[in-house]
Order: sequence, then structure tokens, then C-alpha cells
Amino acid sequence: YTGPGEYFEFELAGVGANLSIRIPTETVEETETYSVVRGADGQDELSTTGASEVVEFNAKADARRMARYTLQPESLGIRRARLEQVRGGSALENAQAARRVLDAEPGPLRDAVLLNAAAGLYVAGAGGDLDGAMALARQALDQGRASALLERVRKITNG
Repeated sequence: YTGPGEYFEFELAGVGANLSIRIPTETVEETETYSVVRGADGQDELSTTGASEVVEFNAKADARRMARYTLQPESLGIRRARLEQVRGGSALENAQAARRVLDAEPGPLRDAVLLNAAAGLYVAGAGGDLDGAMALARQALDQGRASALLERVRKITNG
């Protein structure tokens, strides 16, 4: 959602523990694919710490469908993590962690990024299914494309 009357073609939204996991009716007519997720421990993203709830609306090719399912991180080759392994820290700590993820350092943070990047790619129609989207996300990190993109953005924004 970009503002009143403005919608993205594809959207992935996370909701926290106290919010309803549902597809907003106003987006159904405007959005081709819309997914809402809630991770284990009330996280507002797909979680590597346990099962995540997913509600997915898809209006591609005149076949409108809604699905609700549970996604286990292991189903996509992601090892289950403990919450303290993926919890954020200070701005400096988070920036350092992001750099390690972009440098393809293995571990729970990379796994969490891969899981959520794969979901975004899948919702946008890339990869065909979640497994294919996961392969694309891994390639982007492992081949340095995600890091290169951040560097281009940094240069453009003088950051």
C-alpha cells in the first residue's frame, strides 16, 4: 500500500502477534498477489524460530484463489533458530549483521533473510514456487548481487 487509492501489483505484509492475519478487502481488487504472514513468537515476518502462518490471495490468470497454510522453515531447507540468534541489536550491530548477511556469511541471520527474500520473490512471481524463489534468493546472496545492489544504492544516495 503506497497511499490512498495506490497499490502495488504484488505485496507481502507481516503482522505482529496481536493483529488479525487476513487479506484487506480493499487490496483484493487492486493487487494481483497479496500475502500476509506472521511468524513464530509473534514476529511480523516469516520466522526461522518456528512455524509461520500465511494467508495468500492470488488473482493471476483469471483464477482467483485464497489459501491459508503453515510454513515450517525446514520445508525450505532452513535450520530452525532460537529467537536470540535472530533478534536485532543497536543500529551499529544491525548494520554489521546486515553486512555479514550480504557477504554470504552462513548462520541464522542469513537464513532469516533468505526465507523472507524468497517469500517476496515468490509473491512477485519469481521462481515459480517457494523452493525456486529460495534458490533465487540464495544465488543473489552467494553471487554478491544483493551486496552489489546495496552498493549502487549507497552511491546514488551518497550514503
